[in-house]
Amino acid sequence: AVQVHGEISRLIADLRPVLLDTLGLVPAIRKYAEVNLRPLGINVLVETKGNEQRLPSEVEAGLFRFAQGAIGNIAQHSRAKNTTILLEFGDDELLVRIRDDGVGFDVSKITGVEEGGRGRGVFSMKERVALLGGACKIESQPGQGATVQARVPISRGAENAENKSFGSR
Repeated sequence: AVQVHGEISRLIADLRPVLLDTLGLVPAIRKYAEVNLRPLGINVLVETKGNEQRLPSEVEAGLFRFAQGAIGNIAQHSRAKNTTILLEFGDDELLVRIRDDGVGFDVSKITGVEEGGRGRGVFSMKERVALLGGACKIESQPGQGATVQARVPISRGAENAENKSFGSR
């Protein structure tokens, strides 16, 4: 029972990290990248530009999932030494760009989800960003690392000033 409880708690934390609710998108992505990449010897640099702000919880969750997918691909496939994560807050959109210096891949060969699961991460990242009304771009070439980016619309209205995290009702 203790083991099952621990596993369920870990799964819940993976689904909705507490850091995302308490501190926001940037610290949650930073922590996730550090915990998952540094033990593999991959240096992590997280940069922000613009006026950092809290976003509606569904936007933060979707972008966190996007970053999670990219970080997972880096950990699993890239053999990178360095990763840079940029979150650029504009007046009406947020850009999240994740770049690594790993082995890269031929983007044109990822055309869908294969039976063995290859392509599932890329497809999932694109789908999450599309659900937020944004656009996802993936660039890579063998031997030249990879860059994934998401651009999603944001508004600076009063709705963003509210704390929309769980338990704030």
